[in-house]
Amino acid sequence: MAEKKDVEINSRADTIDLMHPDIRPWPVTPPPPPEEVAKVYARRKAEDFGKWCEDNLRYEYSFAKPEALQGFRFVCVGLWRMGHKFCGGLLCEAGAEVINIEPPEGDPARQLTPFGRKEYMLESKVTGEKCGLDFIHEMRGQRSVTLNLETEEGREIYRRLVGMADGVIDEMPAGYMDSIGLGYRHLHKEFPRLVYCN
Repeated sequence: MAEKKDVEINSRADTIDLMHPDIRPWPVTPPPPPEEVAKVYARRKAEDFGKWCEDNLRYEYSFAKPEALQGFRFVCVGLWRMGHKFCGGLLCEAGAEVINIEPPEGDPARQLTPFGRKEYMLESKVTGEKCGLDFIHEMRGQRSVTLNLETEEGREIYRRLVGMADGVIDEMPAGYMDSIGLGYRHLHKEFPRLVYCN
């Protein structure tokens, strides 16, 4: 029987001597170099991932399927805060139509920029108006309409919009919408099926 020896392996070159039958009586295959392993692993990983995508995600049908909230319409109203815009963005991603109400001077959130720096604002090629990145990101997929809720005409247009909607996302200061007659208790009487998020 072969004599047992303590062998220290620090590199691939150290394994070559282990193939000697006096040290190890059975055949030993030296490990492949890292480059060879990486190529095989990358190919196998790409094949496995591609097969998984085909089996589970079914990309060829992804654009033909209806969205979960397709056909639903929501009206968002709020100033400065981004919660209703974020919520509206999620609803849009699920297929809903979201209409954001802005005051005549524009939503103040349009001016929000990282660190308050105006050089981070993007300029419209059509109107030349500047807008902050936060607003652009959170408003993805949403529509905007300018309404002055302080006037009777603006409130009437808002009521008509809400009448065509399935839900309202209200992030105005507490009590403001009630003070102008457009809060939940007022709209619920006209539109009992309306979902009102506050």
